[in-house]
Amino acid sequence: MGVADVDAGSLAMPTDRAWWAQAPSTCPAPTYDGFTRASHYVTMSDGTRLAADLYLPAGLAAGTRIPALVTQTIYGRGLQFRSRLLERLARRLLPGLAELGEDLARYGYATVVVDLRGSGASFGRKRAVLMPDAVSDGVEIVDWIVAQPWSNGKVGATGISALGLAAVWLATGGHPALKAVATRFSIFDIFAGTHPGGLLTANLVGDVGRRLRALDNNRVHEGGGSPMQQAFIRLLVRGNRPVDGDRDGRMLAEAVAERSANEYFDEVIAAARHRDDGPSVDGTPLLDAISPFTHAKEVERSGVAIYCVGGWADGAFSREMVNLHTNLRPSAAGCRLTLGPWDHGAARYRSPALTRSQSPDFDQTADLVRFFDLHLRGLDWGLADEAPVHYFTQVEETWHAAPSWPPPAELRTWYLSSGSTLHDEPPTDSDLVDTVAADGSAGAGERSRFHTPPLGRAAKEGPLATGGLRYRSSPLPADVEVTGHPVATLFVGCDQPNGTVFVYVEDEAPDGSSHLITEGGLLLSLRPTGSDPPYAGFGPWRPMRRADDRPLAVGEVAEVAVELLPVSWLLRAGHRLVVRIASADPDNFPKRLEAAASLEVHRSPTRPSRVVVPVVSR
Repeated sequence: MGVADVDAGSLAMPTDRAWWAQAPSTCPAPTYDGFTRASHYVTMSDGTRLAADLYLPAGLAAGTRIPALVTQTIYGRGLQFRSRLLERLARRLLPGLAELGEDLARYGYATVVVDLRGSGASFGRKRAVLMPDAVSDGVEIVDWIVAQPWSNGKVGATGISALGLAAVWLATGGHPALKAVATRFSIFDIFAGTHPGGLLTANLVGDVGRRLRALDNNRVHEGGGSPMQQAFIRLLVRGNRPVDGDRDGRMLAEAVAERSANEYFDEVIAAARHRDDGPSVDGTPLLDAISPFTHAKEVERSGVAIYCVGGWADGAFSREMVNLHTNLRPSAAGCRLTLGPWDHGAARYRSPALTRSQSPDFDQTADLVRFFDLHLRGLDWGLADEAPVHYFTQVEETWHAAPSWPPPAELRTWYLSSGSTLHDEPPTDSDLVDTVAADGSAGAGERSRFHTPPLGRAAKEGPLATGGLRYRSSPLPADVEVTGHPVATLFVGCDQPNGTVFVYVEDEAPDGSSHLITEGGLLLSLRPTGSDPPYAGFGPWRPMRRADDRPLAVGEVAEVAVELLPVSWLLRAGHRLVVRIASADPDNFPKRLEAAASLEVHRSPTRPSRVVVPVVSR
């Protein structure tokens, strides 16, 4: 394993600036001064009109041929502001509103952003099973792109979250012009990504559903999470942006009128307690049917290079990006993975080295250009000499490189022991039991990775995890880098058949302050493991089907392995490793079934509850 060029921990201020951003030979620079944007309808073979924005470099000379990137979105390709002044104000307050196509045009790329059927200004009806339309329409959009006079015949696809999912879907279409995909902060297994440990990420799913309905009905303000947010959005925005020729908004209104029968996949996600709940596609549960893991062979046949980007503060999506890279990497040479200190979409740089979250120094646009230049232009900014995996070690604030994920590590075990301590030797006491009360104050709090705070709000205000049982190691004699996938194995019982267990691993400083390193949870009735996983993972495989649901009987003690989210973190000498166990996390995983359960944690030579962490040697 090599160390990347940038050691942010050695700088005066912490930074997530990329390892490649130090020299002109590895850092692309804009070649155009600006962009042009034109929007119109592209008619599909069945007659459905899809709204598309085309971004081109300003001053592109006639006859110049350039590569193109395509993004298919369910969130609208753009908003219509009430005035240019208000648009400038919104972009200053909400930097995420900046259009990727504007930035890419400066690097000599065309970008085509398309509203999926039943979305934005597009006509048609949205189905809950989004994938077939995204693939067939996407292939036709690529046909349209390569027919344009400015096209060099090579196309890439990219997007964040659901847009990144659509980019991977497009790879299954087998279009020969599609050469590379960059999927960012997205998902590989939709059920597992939205139900980590069988627990619904209710905040995420609720926010997505509210926003989708507001956008589809062209009542954008209704997507705000509070009356104040809704009022603010209504002050700024008229609605979805119509295409250029629709000056009076008549065509947009006609498109919106077709959506009374729209279907919403967030409803399927919210209703699914088991992997096979809800509708199916040819006998496959819908969420599996549209998950990339089901289509790994099709992606492999496409031959596209895939770049996965994830963030440590992005819920379970960090694990999803790791799994996508691990399982689809054999599909083509040039597949890559970057894991940084970011929340969803890299809106903010979040780190224990900061007193407040801040905008990233990492240039996401230039990073995309480096990847796509190699596959769409044959221009190498040093990628051929770089390791395919880069990850950011928090606290050290340093980028590291590795040939694969996770990097080689020694598995070290800490056992839950008497006196609320952690030891590296198994317990010798007779069977002892620690009880976790059904405490509604326990959990990771609102500022966890599952509930990203608003822009500008403090990233850390005291310990993130509160309540529950707490076990502390002795002060560490030397620095310890934890990089990879920790797993907690607990012997537990509870007084409710559908209890939950949450495990938090923390870094406690000598002054008693602490930061949350990683976490994981499990709905105990879905604890049974399976022996035939559909893809390679880094923790126990749990099918979580209806047939696998086995309530934990009162008085029964079960051995359960709780998969914790991947992480790279430096524990400094003198700090303590802390394991916290709770029976509820109401801010992030509201109870859907019985009242919160009281939890028993056993620790003895025959029931050695413990946490295993991967430690990278230094």
